[in-house]
Amino acid sequence: MRRGLNGTPGTYSTATDPITANETLPGAASNGVSITVNTPPSTNFTYNLPLLANNANTPLGNTTTFVTFQNLSTNATANVSVQYYALSNGNSLNLHDSFSLPKYGQKAILPAIGSGTSAGGVVTSDQPLNLVVSESLNAGGSAYNVAASTASTLYSPIALNGQYGFTTSIVVFNAASTGTSTGTIQFFDEGGTQSGTTQSFSVPAHASQILNQAGSGLANNHAYWAKISAANAADMLTAQVIEFGPANFVATFNAIVPSQVQKTLYAPAVFNGQYNFVTGMAIANPNGAAATATLKYYDANGTLLTTQSQPIAANGVAGVFQPNVSGLSSQVSSASISSDQPLIMAVNEKGPGTISGTYVGLASGNNNVALPVMANGFAGFVTGATVLNTSTSAAHLTFQYRDAATGNPLGQAQSKTLAPNSSFQVFQGDSAQLLPSGFFGTATISSDQPLLVTTNALQVGTGLFYTYTESGNGN
Repeated sequence: MRRGLNGTPGTYSTATDPITANETLPGAASNGVSITVNTPPSTNFTYNLPLLANNANTPLGNTTTFVTFQNLSTNATANVSVQYYALSNGNSLNLHDSFSLPKYGQKAILPAIGSGTSAGGVVTSDQPLNLVVSESLNAGGSAYNVAASTASTLYSPIALNGQYGFTTSIVVFNAASTGTSTGTIQFFDEGGTQSGTTQSFSVPAHASQILNQAGSGLANNHAYWAKISAANAADMLTAQVIEFGPANFVATFNAIVPSQVQKTLYAPAVFNGQYNFVTGMAIANPNGAAATATLKYYDANGTLLTTQSQPIAANGVAGVFQPNVSGLSSQVSSASISSDQPLIMAVNEKGPGTISGTYVGLASGNNNVALPVMANGFAGFVTGATVLNTSTSAAHLTFQYRDAATGNPLGQAQSKTLAPNSSFQVFQGDSAQLLPSGFFGTATISSDQPLLVTTNALQVGTGLFYTYTESGNGN
C-alpha cells in the first residue's frame, strides 16, 4: 500500500540519499579534504557524474549532492574509485574517494570536494555497480540513476522555456579522457518544427557545460524535445536534464541514448488523482515520419482500464496529462506505449505540496533488479517501490532487503506472483517489512520474468521527494 505524509495514503519509492546536507553519512569521505589522486582499480565498469555540488550554487539553486553505490556482484567485492574534475575545463581536482563494497553492499557519500564548490566525477570499479545521485536543494530535491552508457547523440523528451511555468537546463558531460567535444542542441516543437534557437557546446574531456533553456529564445507557449549531437560520431557524451516548474517542482533525469529509443515503452507508475498524485507524459517522436502511439492503462491487477490513441507528428512531441484522458479511472497503476515509430518518453509525477519527480520511460525490464536506496526513517526519509511485470506471462519474484555494510539479507523476504501488466507496491515504513527504525540499505529482486521498478523517497516533514526508474541488472 502507498502511504503519504504522516502515514496517510501517498506514493513512495526509492531515491538516493535519505541524507540531509548537515548529516554525517555512514562511512562518508571527509568533506573537502585534498588527497593525492589514487590509481583507479583495473576495470571495465565506468560511470560518469556530470554535476556534483557541496553546498554550492548550481542551476538547481543551492545544492548538495550525495551518491549512493550498490555492488551488483553476487560473489565478489567491488573496489571503487571516484575521481573529481573541474566543471569548466575537466582538469583533475586531485581529489578522490575510494572504498570497497562487499557483494550486494551499499555506501552513500558526500563527494570529497570543498564546501561551496561543484565538480564532475568519474567512477571506476572492478565490479558492476548501481548508482543513484540525489540532490538536496533549498526548495526541494531530485534524484536520478546514473547511466553507464555514453553516445555521440542523446535525446531529452522535455525542453521548455516557460510553457505552463516550466523550464529546463541540460548539463552536457564529455566522458572521454582526452579531446574536446563540440556540437549542438536542436529543439523541435509539437508539430515537429525545428526552433530557430540552437544551442552550441564545446566541452573538454571530463568537463561539463550547462545550457539553460530559460531565456534561450525558445517560445514560451510551446513544448519541445531536444536532440544533443556531437560533431564527431566517436565522441562520448552523457547529459543530465533538470526540469523546473511551479510550486518548487524540480526533477532530474538522464538524457536518453539511441538504444533506448524504442517502439514500446513503459510507465510503471501512473496516477489520476489517487493519493493526491497525478502524472503527465511527454512523448517525443525523433523520426522523419509521423507516429501513432497507443497507450494502454492498467490497474494493479493488470486489468486493462482504457486505451488511448495519440498521433505524434514527425519530429514532434505530444503531452498526455492523465486527468484529461477520457474514461481513465483513479485505479490506474501503470501504462504501456506502443508505436509504429521508435519513441522517447518522460513522466512527471506531482503530489501534494512540493512533492514532484520525473522518470524516463524504458523499453524493457530485467529478471534481476537492484534498488540502491531503501529507507525506513533514516534522516526522516521513507521509501517505497512500484514493481511492474512487463512480460506476457506471470512473473514469480522474490523481493529481499539487504544490509548496507554487509550485503546480507534482513527484514521480510517477500514472494509474489504478478500477472502480465500487473504491479505491486511495497512501502518500507510498513511494520510487516520487519525493518528497524532508521534503516538505510538496499533491496534486490529476482524474477523469472522481466520487471521495471519505479522508486521514490519522501522526507517526512520537509516534503523533499525523489524518484527514478530501474530497468534491472544483468546479474
